[in-house]
Amino acid sequence: MNVYCHPFTSGGQEIPIQEAKLAELITLVTNYSCGEEMCEPEAQSLALDWTEYREHQTEFIKASTNPSSIAKQLTKVFKMKPSKKAEMGKSFSQLYSYAIQRYIKGAYVLTEKQKAELKTVLVETEKSCIGKILGLQQKRIQKWIEQDGLDKLTVEHDRLLGNSEKSGELVKMLRFSYGEQGGEKREWPLQLSEPKVEK
Repeated sequence: MNVYCHPFTSGGQEIPIQEAKLAELITLVTNYSCGEEMCEPEAQSLALDWTEYREHQTEFIKASTNPSSIAKQLTKVFKMKPSKKAEMGKSFSQLYSYAIQRYIKGAYVLTEKQKAELKTVLVETEKSCIGKILGLQQKRIQKWIEQDGLDKLTVEHDRLLGNSEKSGELVKMLRFSYGEQGGEKREWPLQLSEPKVEK
């Protein structure tokens, strides 16, 4: 599967969109409600046009996604150059890296609620996306989070996403780079700065 199309009427947070992005799929999203955030330029989605209608009795605004818009955007994906597809996939590998780094570097500054939310994102993405991309069962991130093995979680991050010494498994499998540095391809994600600790 190379593309994920998610037309919807309304919603607060459509988790499948996040999962599709983290699985390196090009996403088509209705540009309404929570979909508006997913259609910002930085989100690397293809927006789907819609027509307004009203929910019976509540008069809540609902979106009817235009079939012609879906066809138009699917055609755009079909004609898209491999370099553009790689660029869109790269953006969300970087996002997953940021999430892992945030968990590791924020170990002593995040609240328990924040840690729990991050853990859910990391584990669910590993379960539903990373394993499918690599074609194997992938539970190492969950294992090291549950065992508070931050050093080993860092090793797993580097194995999957790369560091300054070697390419990650996802980078090699999906054939992209994170950008350029010194005129050469950078095959490791950008690093988060260390969090400020209040004294």
